Parts: sequence; structure tokens; C-alpha cells
Amino acid sequence: MEFYILVILGGILYGIWLFFKEIVRAILLRNFKKKVAPVIPAVDKQLEVLKSLFVPNKPVLDEEIEKFISDNKDLRDSVWNLYTQERTIFNEYLDSTSIKLYKEQTTPYELRKQQKENNAIADAIDELKTLTSKAFESFNALYTDSHYFTYSEM
Repeated sequence: MEFYILVILGGILYGIWLFFKEIVRAILLRNFKKKVAPVIPAVDKQLEVLKSLFVPNKPVLDEEIEKFISDNKDLRDSVWNLYTQERTIFNEYLDSTSIKLYKEQTTPYELRKQQKENNAIADAIDELKTLTSKAFESFNALYTDSHYFTYSEM
């Protein structure tokens, strides 16, 4: 009989411990959200700046990347300091915000990779522009006001 009482008492104590653990977890997460709240608007703003930096119709210079890195060093450091070494509820919360995207896209390696991809697209667009202008020049050289196309020329 004593064993059953001990098991029941142990179950009750375990339930109370789980309840208080969840309360402490909720309080800590709420305080962490208050700490993160001022960082999120700055992160969103810098993501917009980053998006406007990598426009496909213009190449991105190394100086622009270096300027972006140096201008955002403090914000990037504060974002990296928010993450803890091991997986916690705080990291899970950060992953659900735009902070995760900012953290992934603003590493120097990722910025260089995006720069390379953007410059390749910009070069292809420039090449297409030159090819189309050459085609229009060839057409205009053949076409005059007095020239009428026959069915076989079209």
C-alpha cells in the first residue's frame, strides 16, 4: 500500500514540476520576445535594402557589398548574439521570424554568392540588349521606305 501512495505522490510532484516548468518557460519566452522586438524592424528594413541591392538589371560592385557589410555589422552581431549555442525555444522562436532569413542571407559568403549570381544575370541581360540592338540595326539597314517586302522575303 505504501508503494502505491509513493507512486501517486511521485506522479503528483512530477505533474507540479512540469506545470511550473511550463510557466517559467512561458515567462522566459515572453521576456525574450520583448528583447527581440526592437531588432525585427531593423532586420526587415535591411532585408529590403538587400533586396534592392540585388536588382538583376544592374551589376553589384564589391564596394557595395563591403559597404553593406560594414553598415550592418552591429545589427548582424546583435542577431548572431541572439542565437544560443544549443537548440532552445529561443532559437525556435527566432527561426519563425525574419531574423532567420537575415542571418542566412547576410553572411559574407552568401552575399558574394548572390553577387555572383546577380552579376551573371546582369551580364546576360546586357548581352541580350546588344544582340537585339544589332538585329534592329540589320533590319533598319535592309528596310527603307521605298522597299516593299515580297511574300518570300518575310
